[in-house]
Amino acid sequence: RGNLVRRAVIERNKIPLKLPGCDDGPGMVMINAGFRGSEKSLKLANANVWHYPTTPDGDMVAPLRRFMDSADPLRERPVEFPPVMITFPSIKDRDWATHHPDKTTVQILIPARYEWFLKWKDETPEHRGAEYEAVKREWRDWGLAVLYKHFPQLRDAEDFVDVSAPLSIQNWLGASKGTPIGLNPSPERFCKWEVMERLDCKTPIENL
Repeated sequence: RGNLVRRAVIERNKIPLKLPGCDDGPGMVMINAGFRGSEKSLKLANANVWHYPTTPDGDMVAPLRRFMDSADPLRERPVEFPPVMITFPSIKDRDWATHHPDKTTVQILIPARYEWFLKWKDETPEHRGAEYEAVKREWRDWGLAVLYKHFPQLRDAEDFVDVSAPLSIQNWLGASKGTPIGLNPSPERFCKWEVMERLDCKTPIENL
């Protein structure tokens, strides 16, 4: 999958290139935004928000499956709001207010399939064209809608917004299929010893 270890070394140490149940984790649309105001003035707390669409009877799995199985969630809108995690990096930084007073950062993470962006994978990064940028703006607006649903006081304080799709994450982080979390957290990773052993931090290769 990568170039860290030569194939001869892999074969000599019998290292499998793929483990059962260990597929790539989901890609992400990452929205990084800045707002005018401090944590206190914006009435924020140092806590993440997990927003998952649910059915009236409290089922979170079915809406999430509809979202992830959609061929094009922007067009099909299988849920009113996408599943997101909202976090506040600046609030978690104890020195932030000293160096950047009256400024707050927010990150919105939306799980996204790499296949939703395949149309532009062979285009040059940062030059993928107007259609691609328009799609990113739609993801931005959908993600911000969730943010402002939970924190309406941030709407008038918006300063800047930057959006990274799975293609950007793949390009800049070298992450397979735009997944910033690595392998999917499947049951096999944590319950099958032969898989857990191979994923141990210590490998049979000297100094690795």
